Amino acid sequence: CVASIFRFRRAVPFEIIVVDNASSDNSASTLRDKFPKSAFPELNVVDAGANLGFAAGNNVAYRASTGEFVLTLNPATEFESNALEV
Repeated sequence: CVASIFRFRRAVPFEIIVVDNASSDNSASTLRDKFPKSAFPELNVVDAGANLGFAAGNNVAYRASTGEFVLTLNPATEFESNALEV
């Protein structure tokens, strides 16, 4: 999901907030390694500290967001070239 967002980014400001809801597959560290903050400042990986569940995990992301609009995506979502036309 994250890779497809960066692949089809538009010329509009955006942020990506990924909440690690106590995953056990090293996905948070994998994201940080693949998309270092120095090269991808739009990505913010937030550690929830525990498995809070889907809704509470989304609330963590909403609180961390700074944008006017929030789009909640499933990890399996993949952007295509015209996903978010402005």
